[in-house]
Amino acid sequence: MPELIEMQDNEANGQWNPVVGDETFELLRSNSKLVDGNRNLNEAGQRVLDETFRIMQVCGNPESATNTETGIVIGYVQSGKTLSFTTLAALARDNNYQIVIVIAGTSMPLFNQSTNRLRRDLRLETRFDRKWTLIPNPSEIEHQEAIQTALAQWADRNFPPERCRTVLITVMKQKDHLLNLAEILEELNLNGVPTLIIDDEGDQASLNTLARRAARQGIDIEDLTESDVSTIYRRITRLKGLFPHHTFVQYTATPQANLFINIVDRLSPNFIKLLTPGNEYTGGREFFREEAHIIEEIPLADLPAPNHPLHEPPESLIAALRVFFLGVVAGEILQDQRNRSMLVHPSRLQGDHNQFTEWVRGICNSWRRILTGDDQAEKNQLIADFREAYNDLQRTVPDLLPFERLTDFNLVHAIQYTPILEVNTRGRNSTPQVNWQDSYSWILVGGQSMDRGFTVEGLTVTYMPRNIGVGNVDVILQRARFFG
Repeated sequence: MPELIEMQDNEANGQWNPVVGDETFELLRSNSKLVDGNRNLNEAGQRVLDETFRIMQVCGNPESATNTETGIVIGYVQSGKTLSFTTLAALARDNNYQIVIVIAGTSMPLFNQSTNRLRRDLRLETRFDRKWTLIPNPSEIEHQEAIQTALAQWADRNFPPERCRTVLITVMKQKDHLLNLAEILEELNLNGVPTLIIDDEGDQASLNTLARRAARQGIDIEDLTESDVSTIYRRITRLKGLFPHHTFVQYTATPQANLFINIVDRLSPNFIKLLTPGNEYTGGREFFREEAHIIEEIPLADLPAPNHPLHEPPESLIAALRVFFLGVVAGEILQDQRNRSMLVHPSRLQGDHNQFTEWVRGICNSWRRILTGDDQAEKNQLIADFREAYNDLQRTVPDLLPFERLTDFNLVHAIQYTPILEVNTRGRNSTPQVNWQDSYSWILVGGQSMDRGFTVEGLTVTYMPRNIGVGNVDVILQRARFFG
């Protein structure tokens, strides 16, 4: 028998009360971090449920004929925003939303990451009840027919409601993909179709990036023409305009731009919700105030600059690699089933990425040669260098495995079999995907492709010799992939 709970909120003040059904509960229960041994929601799971419920409460009531809500959900960097919006999608399904659209990332890696996360969290490949129709980047007539068929089920009063499918559309935040989606939907009757539109990283590209230029020209916001607004903004507002009943929810960790746009702007939020990070969350306070000793400041001499090019790998990079590989060996010995990764983020320039990638490869090749070679003096010096890194690690890992166990043949294997991946489009048509299941340890080198929204699985060491640029706090925070 399906489990169905109607949650009451005494502070609703006229807001509707969604029901929490099997779709939401099973999503949460499938996450081992959110349940106890009996698959009951623990404190973290209950927090996610309560916060998602309150977000849905200010979305449009699916029983209403029309709705045009726009809101923003704010959470810390790497604090579980994706879990929040996948849970919100499940809750929308429990409450008979017919379409859920997720605008997911400005690059293919981010788009695929979000699509795969939804596929995993909603268990679309392991269940057979056919409650969802997932369509990534719709563009074909077959996609339009699939959407039309699903909507016809909801409109058919003789069709069992529990067999109706919710259409889940993921679309890349890119002008052509958004245009394709709008053109497909324009051919459909969307009256009476409750729709949830989720904009992941809602402060990136979605807002009108030409607003400042229009203001300088003295053009009032209410007088803006389509040629006066940026393309992605135009595409998103066109998409919103297709649905008489929709709620547009922007998720972001850096909401400065969203909160300070003109109140009559089409994307100005009329509700704001905050997400609470879990008890194990580590962010700026932990890294730079309470646990500042885990941060090693890179010397100025190791920082690349136009008037100070680097001609050889900086010592701080070499030291960071030593720490990383000791951790990889420890994880392998302890049979850690999750990933262990290192992020190298030197700049936004692909030439710098290539330089650092070659340096990392050269260092690893040199270490492997020394550790497997016959020059004992050279080997002893390298082991002494790793001993220094080991002593440094002991300051934060008191139960570290004995040094000798971390520097035997396992160290050679860790160095030899850790993939080193340059994450950008240099020499390729697209940014390469990270197949996390293919290797326990990874070293990723890149820049903007690994900024906002990108999740580095099992990140243990970050090397970031990058300046602050123009100093925008939201941009700098989005580089903090090591938060979480």
